[in-house]
Amino acid sequence: MAKIGDNNPRAFGDTVSLDAWRTPFDGKTGLADLHVQVVFSDGRIGGVDAPVRFRLQLRRAEVHVLRDAAQVLQIRSSSVNAGANPGRERTVTSTLETEVSTKAGVTLSQTPIAELGKQKKHLLKQEVVTKDDGQSIAFVSMRVDDGYVFRVSSESELLEGVPWDSSHPLLSYSDAAAPRNRGEPPELRVELRCRREDMRIYDIELTNSHDSLANYSANKIMAVEQYIKSELINTGFMVGDITDPFSQIILADVSPVEE
Repeated sequence: MAKIGDNNPRAFGDTVSLDAWRTPFDGKTGLADLHVQVVFSDGRIGGVDAPVRFRLQLRRAEVHVLRDAAQVLQIRSSSVNAGANPGRERTVTSTLETEVSTKAGVTLSQTPIAELGKQKKHLLKQEVVTKDDGQSIAFVSMRVDDGYVFRVSSESELLEGVPWDSSHPLLSYSDAAAPRNRGEPPELRVELRCRREDMRIYDIELTNSHDSLANYSANKIMAVEQYIKSELINTGFMVGDITDPFSQIILADVSPVEE
């Protein structure tokens, strides 16, 4: 069984990955910066020996940054990334074609409007360049009793890509016992959670092809839910009623390493 605080289940690594690191604690102030990397994708779940194979993608997710139980670590509220919609800027070029008339050798500006109908027709082309953010992932941060939560959603309704630039700190925190003469400070814990209703499960295939229930979609969903629950329990997570659409599921957690 995996150790709690360092779980990024391979079973769901094709759908989401989670990593975290921090700067060294400052010797005098006890301050450190936390970096969190999250990547979402359209995952293919279930290996050769799995009883079921399917595709899994998330609609929404939450990244929880949790303080230690003794609350030795103090998160600096002013440092928390409040939320952003980075987008991916793209340039869209469109061409407008307008039919106008002119005399040979005479420009449009030199021609009276009354004579345009009698003159040679041609197409006037004009390129219009606009900028569009394209598909993007948005997030907002909220303070909770045990730390902060970053709620992630997408304009495309499915999460694909990254919600923020992990090269920048997500937040800063301090060791209340600094400066320390001995011992090491505790660590934060970062969890990635989602609700059952935010899981898009499709292309389900029961690998036991002779199963008489293989053609009934309801039973396929039950098989997937049982597989997800079993994988999470084997990883060391507490799992409730996974059939409840509002049930919250921890897909990964990690404690930051010093870099």
